Amino acid sequence: MSDYGKVDILWLDGGWVRPFSSIDTSVGWQKAITIEQDIDMPRIAAMARSHQPGLLVVDRTVGGEYENYITPEGHVPDKDPGVPWETCMPMGTSWSWVPNEQYKSTDEIIRTLVQVISRGGSLLLNVAPGPDGQLDSVAYVRLKEVGDWLKVNGEAV
Repeated sequence: MSDYGKVDILWLDGGWVRPFSSIDTSVGWQKAITIEQDIDMPRIAAMARSHQPGLLVVDRTVGGEYENYITPEGHVPDKDPGVPWETCMPMGTSWSWVPNEQYKSTDEIIRTLVQVISRGGSLLLNVAPGPDGQLDSVAYVRLKEVGDWLKVNGEAV
């Protein structure tokens, strides 16, 4: 946290890494957590914020004071949830590289973006690089088309 310049968000994507006391047994995947993994979020957050004042921390899916915003995955909430939020979604079918990936159309990406923004959220659109570190040429085309659309319509949304 001290050698990267300004850091705005510490986004921890390990909701299964949590103390037993934070498990919500009404959530199916959390029932499968069998190992107590209390990583001492108060200490981690305090250390990170000592180097980066104003840092947002996302202890994803754990809730409480270290989930500064929520991250619905793969869908857009039906309405503004009333707290800061960000929809997380892959451009294709997977979070990781898949040969011959089937990407969402430009229209679908733009519709999703507009839904998210109109409900007060942000969109995290995952694009997985291939084994060579490059994005698929279709992903570049989709990103350019969305960017072109935003140049014309961005201020409206």
